[in-house]
Amino acid sequence: MRFAVWAPNATRVSVVGDFNAWSPQTAVLEPVDSTGIWEGVVEGAVAGQRYKYDVDGREKADPLAFESEVPPKTASVIFESAYEWNDADWLARRASQEQN
Repeated sequence: MRFAVWAPNATRVSVVGDFNAWSPQTAVLEPVDSTGIWEGVVEGAVAGQRYKYDVDGREKADPLAFESEVPPKTASVIFESAYEWNDADWLARRASQEQN
């Protein structure tokens, strides 16, 4: 599962959750240049599992999560969309216009 979060002032970001026993040492994210974005792939993470971002030692819910636990619990929940894009024709037309 791919994770990404914007944390421009962070010095260390990891993902903690059901998939790694909530350990901040196992799923450390990497900064993307100087964008403030941290990203990475977490092997073994699957839809339905709970997670948070560990930002400099403080756990934070995903600010853009599609699903989260019911309060008072605060973890985000991995959501995998089943939406099927039907824009292949449009993408092909756009690509041919860019080449001209």
